[in-house]
Amino acid sequence: ACDYTDPPGVSESDKRLRLFKHSLTGRAKDWLDTIPTRTIETWRQLERKFLDRYFPIHKFLERRAEISNFEQANGETLNDAWERFKVCLKRCPNHGFDGHNQMQMFTQGLRAQTRMILDASAGGSLKNRDEAEARELVESMAQNE
Repeated sequence: ACDYTDPPGVSESDKRLRLFKHSLTGRAKDWLDTIPTRTIETWRQLERKFLDRYFPIHKFLERRAEISNFEQANGETLNDAWERFKVCLKRCPNHGFDGHNQMQMFTQGLRAQTRMILDASAGGSLKNRDEAEARELVESMAQNE
């Protein structure tokens, strides 16, 4: 638990800047400690530097492609595919896909049989559901496999 109280007049950016270092360990913490003071003044600047350092363009493109080209493996359950897809999203925090596109990429990457079961459970096509409903249905079906 964290016992932190916002001082009056402190911006959200300043809070994030102040607390971010406490979320890091190991090499990431060492990296942050090497940045000269006063070279980063906003959360946006820190976020950009951190992403540039730990998510260089080649990693970003590779991990983003894992998301957009996601496919359920032969013999992989819906639950395992869903968990693997969520890991792909976490591994690329700056992927830029909104929730609707995420669900679209996931369902398009499912094997036909799995997609048919989801569509039947949706009472038609899962594509006719909004993102929150589709996500909820996938979560529910995956947990009850």
